[in-house]
Formats: sequence, structure tokens, C-alpha cells
Amino acid sequence: MSEETLRGIRELAELTTMTLKSHGFSPAFGERGGFSVEIDEGDDEAGGVYIAWKLPNLISSKVKELIRSQELQSPFLARVAQHSSDMQKTLADSLQLSGFLIEVADDMRPFGIRVIRQEHR
Repeated sequence: MSEETLRGIRELAELTTMTLKSHGFSPAFGERGGFSVEIDEGDDEAGGVYIAWKLPNLISSKVKELIRSQELQSPFLARVAQHSSDMQKTLADSLQLSGFLIEVADDMRPFGIRVIRQEHR
């Protein structure tokens, strides 16, 4: 990935972060949940900016425990999956309202959002 392309991706990540904060979302930090921004610097079609909702560590730990113990039909897991899906939709809607072009379907990043660009309005 060229330095110019990488600079553009970093600027998009910063703009995305500022936009989500202006909508009232908090970035994930430490044990707290919130949104996270990831930059994939790969020089391929998967490269770019990705947003995901991160659960608080306490909830993530319980999810991992249930998965390890093969309790995949747990009502708690179903609630967590619904919450993660709802948050993906809410973050996506907020970005679209602010003029971002996004994609929400990505098998490699469940409940993730790929930010393509901000369209000028």
C-alpha cells in the first residue's frame, strides 16, 4: 500500500472516529465496551477501515466461557448476538446519516462495518 493511500485510510479512520463520537458513541477502552476502529493495511481489496462494536470484558469473558463449554444454545449467547447485530446496525445508520459509504457484510469480521469513504454532501 502506498504511503499516500495509507495516509488517506488513516484520515478516513480519524474522520470516522470523530463522527461516531459526535453521535454519542464511546470508543472501547480497557475493560469498557464501545466501538473500535481497525485499519487493515493490506494491499488488497480487504484493505481499509473497519468498525466493530466491542463488548465489555465481563460480557466477552462469559461468551468465551460458554463457547468453550459448548453451550452454544445458551439464551445469553442469543442475547449477545442480537445486541451485537443491533449495534452494528446502529453504527452503520449513524455513519450513513453522516454521508459515509459503508458495507456491513463481511464473513471475516462478524458484526463489522467496512468504511469505504465519506461522500460529500
